[in-house]
Amino acid sequence: MSTTITGVVKNGVVVPKSSLPEGTRVEIHLLGDEVPSANPLLHFHGHLDPNDPLAQEFMGELARRRREDLEQTLREDGQECSNSSSTPTT
Repeated sequence: MSTTITGVVKNGVVVPKSSLPEGTRVEIHLLGDEVPSANPLLHFHGHLDPNDPLAQEFMGELARRRREDLEQTLREDGQECSNSSSTPTT
């Protein structure tokens, strides 16, 4: 016997519109007109062109964020943590 139950994919997991009994065997058919196209940037295996203005902007932004993160980490490391478990309590 075959029954059609629709559903959607959320976070990579198929979520049926109605509950299924435990142990139910299923076969999934993707509906061609509703399957989102893959993002080609997720499959990029090459290198950025260092002369490309967008690549330069990206690398500059990446460097700026790394600097900010390092500065924030150094500031935090320089502060004592009053709630630390290593603080002796008497």
